[in-house]
Amino acid sequence: VITIARDIKEQWSHPEDTHHAIIETIPDGYFEIDLSGKYTFVNDVICAHLQRTRDELIGRDNRDFQTPEDAKLAFRLFQNVYKTGIPERSVEIDVLSKNGTSGTYELSISLIRDAQGKPAGFRGISRDITGRKRMEEDLIKSEEEYRTIVENAQEGIFQTSPREQSLSMNRALAEMLGYSSPEEATGELINNFQDAFVDPEAYREVMENLGQHGSIKSYEVEFYRRDKSRIWANMSITAVKDQAGSLLYYHGIVEDVTPKKKLEWERQKSIESLRRSLGATIKAVSA
Repeated sequence: VITIARDIKEQWSHPEDTHHAIIETIPDGYFEIDLSGKYTFVNDVICAHLQRTRDELIGRDNRDFQTPEDAKLAFRLFQNVYKTGIPERSVEIDVLSKNGTSGTYELSISLIRDAQGKPAGFRGISRDITGRKRMEEDLIKSEEEYRTIVENAQEGIFQTSPREQSLSMNRALAEMLGYSSPEEATGELINNFQDAFVDPEAYREVMENLGQHGSIKSYEVEFYRRDKSRIWANMSITAVKDQAGSLLYYHGIVEDVTPKKKLEWERQKSIESLRRSLGATIKAVSA
């Protein structure tokens, strides 16, 4: 019992060592720096982030491992914490590792005070979010590439969410419907897209098929243009749903087939005219 009590007393006589031992068990990086910005303590996670040993880091300025731009940002953050005493949370900083590669880390910084309550340094938590940031950047890049493809497509492309009453379309579809811009088209059609259908029954049939099957393929429909002239379109629509199966929006592709339909009509007229002429000729010969 005396031995146990002595061990406990020794542990509590060095609370800083106990504190640092606990810090080594957390999954995030933890560091302490003095008022000049030099590391006074780092846990193993920080060493792994920077690919340096503890001996290589203690006494070094934290800004030595940041890009010049982020070093200025870090200085302003620490300065603000020093002046206000208010912690900074979830600040993103790019950090350079030993091999020259950079990673993005989310920092939370707070002030360390001495026994008299005076500022003595800073402590911080660092979380590696490099993977998340790269995924976000890849997503943004993919969205930009998709947007470029949509905007330059010759086919009309639209997305609409009946639940949220939202509608977006590319320039090709807006011009197909007689509008000067996608914004002008969506502004007029967002609450009454069904009015663009010449035949109300066609709109009902489209929505019924989407509800039952989740998509329609190569559906020919006649649309009103803004000036009430008409066009024929070949339309395919797919319902996009979330993982729970709830509808997010409809994604549609529209092709103007009016020239094709006109050719079909002209061909049909020619066939009918030829048939009548041939019939008249046969009748004349028979007489």
